[in-house]
Amino acid sequence: MNQLQFASSTAYIDVLENVLEQSMESRTEWLNSIAAALHSSDVGIVLKIGKLDLGVEKSRQVAHLLADEICRTLQKQIDLPTLYVEHDRRRPVNVGSFQTRTLLPHHDGAHCSYLTPSTLDCTGWNPSHRVLSNEGYSTTHQHKVYQGFFVVDPGYGLSVTPYYPWLKVLRDAFVYRIHSVPSLGQLQKWLGDNIDASITAQPKHHCRYLTLGAALGSRRLVHQGISLHWAEEDFLPAELEVFPELRHYGDAQRLPRIQLLDEVIGETLGMTWSKFRETYEVNVVSERNDLLLGHNIFLVHGGLMGGPTRWLEPICLALDEAAGKNYECWLSATWKQFYDRLQPIS
Repeated sequence: MNQLQFASSTAYIDVLENVLEQSMESRTEWLNSIAAALHSSDVGIVLKIGKLDLGVEKSRQVAHLLADEICRTLQKQIDLPTLYVEHDRRRPVNVGSFQTRTLLPHHDGAHCSYLTPSTLDCTGWNPSHRVLSNEGYSTTHQHKVYQGFFVVDPGYGLSVTPYYPWLKVLRDAFVYRIHSVPSLGQLQKWLGDNIDASITAQPKHHCRYLTLGAALGSRRLVHQGISLHWAEEDFLPAELEVFPELRHYGDAQRLPRIQLLDEVIGETLGMTWSKFRETYEVNVVSERNDLLLGHNIFLVHGGLMGGPTRWLEPICLALDEAAGKNYECWLSATWKQFYDRLQPIS
């Protein structure tokens, strides 16, 4: 088993006891620092509402208030005035026949919420390709810029949230496959080409989501066509109908989807899933009544060993449409921000 790496103390933010009695203006500096951290962090951030011991209803009230205020702060700070708070339905953890469930790296709402080039930097790229499907998705059709949730019950499993620095993963995949270090523009174009290839092949692979393999440059239909989300889940009948070879995946050492994930990561990054975790994964711990928020476009995240009693209420900061001058400017600037922070490859 991998030795887990956990986020530093800067990912955990205390909340004042009298937060409901204060005005937003009285905590402007605090909100500015939270918004800046959320926009630039390589992991999610946790607002430690649970430490106040307010009970679930009052804690939820605080979480909704803070999400609204952080959203309004970000509207000004990153110049996305149409950003808003989206509350999705409460989600229990389905573990099937297992004791816990692990979610693999993904963007929430990945049928229409994933990293793409900015048309300011890749002028020929088609921004309509920010949507892979208009039907058959499991969340909502909003473009989720930041993902998060209010923790009603953390569950009895390990139940931590791993994050992965998506731009670093993309850069490393480019280097492995192309054998050169990309410029910012080259990396954006390469990702755009990978998205385009998956959309072109969609009539054959039938997947409604941008898969890890597709984004990282694999052109194999099975890598473009199987969304690896729940580690313990067997391949679905609809997936086996398109890719009957998957019936032979899985053995005493590996679950079927982990075997395919090993294959995807091996082809695109030259490593195993275990090595991928060792290289990129940082885990964030959230407790009962906490609010967790993280970047949903420039990071991917998972869910490690969640127990069946774990209950989350999704809270995202979203846009109705990933388009327009403000979005393209934000996207271009954020690409540069995260790219400039990448460590050189030795």
